[in-house]
Amino acid sequence: MPQYRSYDDTALSYRVLGPAGLPLVCLSGGPGRDAAHLGDLGGLDRAYRLLVPGPRPAGGSPQAAGPGRPSLPPLPQDLEALRSHLRLERFALLAHGAAAATAQSYAAAHPERLSHLVLVCPEDRDRRTVPVESREVTCPVLVVTGEQDTISGVRIGQPLAASFPRGEWRRLSGVGHHPWVDDPEIFRAAVGSFLGEL
Repeated sequence: MPQYRSYDDTALSYRVLGPAGLPLVCLSGGPGRDAAHLGDLGGLDRAYRLLVPGPRPAGGSPQAAGPGRPSLPPLPQDLEALRSHLRLERFALLAHGAAAATAQSYAAAHPERLSHLVLVCPEDRDRRTVPVESREVTCPVLVVTGEQDTISGVRIGQPLAASFPRGEWRRLSGVGHHPWVDDPEIFRAAVGSFLGEL
């Protein structure tokens, strides 16, 4: 599994799936959860090159060590280090669940780096705890919620999408918190039609 050096010189890993070109960086939800549960995101790897960083401490990435270093350093800084390592001028970013907080923070800090932002089943707490200047996010934003999601719910979808200048909301029927597992085709169609050919 390839690795890169983050802002604090910690070696972190990432997976690569799909063809060359059309990069889509995918962040896994859940603190410390192995990103392998994202799989190929319902077949999105057929059209896009999925770049999936492993969050600390799971996914093959070691915990930060040393005095004063937290066990879960700020992931937006890890994401920027990955972008620099891969020499991406701009890229599309997809985040699931709790990782939407990281994605929104990164988008607000580096709006010029994103071509598209996809937030899949973002959690309500993200909007309450993450200081996001939504008006600074200039790229198109898609918020996806599953109508049967008992973890994140669907209420956050519309107001979150409306907080971005170019936001849109899609409520997917018959799926829960992991829509790419529950109905890969409907998830792939929703995200693919939004991303297009990037």
